[in-house]
Amino acid sequence: MHELTGHTSAETAYTVDDYPYGFRLRTSIRYWIETKQAQGQRFVSQTLNPKTGRWNKLKAGTYSAITVMFADNEGHVHCDGLTGYSGAEDIDRVERTYALEGNREREIIRYMRAAHRAGERVTWSVSSHVCTGAGCTDPSHSEHRQTIKEQAAIMHAVTRDELWREMVAAIKGETYPEAAS
Repeated sequence: MHELTGHTSAETAYTVDDYPYGFRLRTSIRYWIETKQAQGQRFVSQTLNPKTGRWNKLKAGTYSAITVMFADNEGHVHCDGLTGYSGAEDIDRVERTYALEGNREREIIRYMRAAHRAGERVTWSVSSHVCTGAGCTDPSHSEHRQTIKEQAAIMHAVTRDELWREMVAAIKGETYPEAAS
């Protein structure tokens, strides 16, 4: 496996020649990772039409927090990375496998780890009661139900608290979360 870095646009793309195009034709394909503010990163590919000599419409993947491009031992290009649904094992694997040296990547991994710790501190409950209308006499009906926006605000606050605890431990020369009491 060989990690492919620095390919961030069509102009700087990693190009593979002799790529199959249909049943008989061969062409070139180019790959890169697109980064967009407030969206993340995504893997993009584009083939050259051998009949016209023009680039076809690009094919772009779904945005992720971190996307890494690599070539396997056979020279085939693939992508890997982290999404908002990635678990702690995925974060560890990506951090071990790839050279994530940029500030952006380090900060995203730091935030994702804090979000996982925050998730361990929060308990959610779901009511099985289904209200049948305005005449509902269930006492739990009067309880405050949190909106998705309120739930997101709670998770954001707990994640910020985790980041704060991590920073305080670092200032003291300790390791967090092991330094937590």
